[in-house]
Order: sequence, then C-alpha cells, then structure tokens
Amino acid sequence: MWFAIIGAIVWAIAPLLAVSLENALLPVAIAIAVSLGFGALWFRLGKLQRQFYEGRHIPPRNLPEKIRP
Repeated sequence: MWFAIIGAIVWAIAPLLAVSLENALLPVAIAIAVSLGFGALWFRLGKLQRQFYEGRHIPPRNLPEKIRP
C-alpha cells in the first residue's frame, strides 16, 4: 500500500513543481513517470494478490484428444 501513497504524493507534487520552477519539464516528467509507475505496480500487485486467493485456472491435461476426420 505504500506505493499507492507515494504515487499519490508524487502526483500531487507535479503541478507544484510546474508552477514553482522555471525550467520544470524534466522534474515534472519524472514525477509523472514515477506516479504512473507506482500506479502500474499497484495494479499488477493487485492482480497477483487475486491469484493467491482465487488460484490460477490451469486446464486439465489428461483429457483424450479429439480425433480429426
């Protein structure tokens, strides 16, 4: 959950950097990239957590093969 908090903080700081700094393109771009990265990490870890409690769907492998005419 810490990555969601850091991502939200960085997302909130990006406009402040754009207003306060004269040459703010690089810091704002880095702040947005970091926040998007943390958002993607949050999404991926949510999917991984879901796999733990739901399990993975693995198709059965011992079914007889279909005979093609």
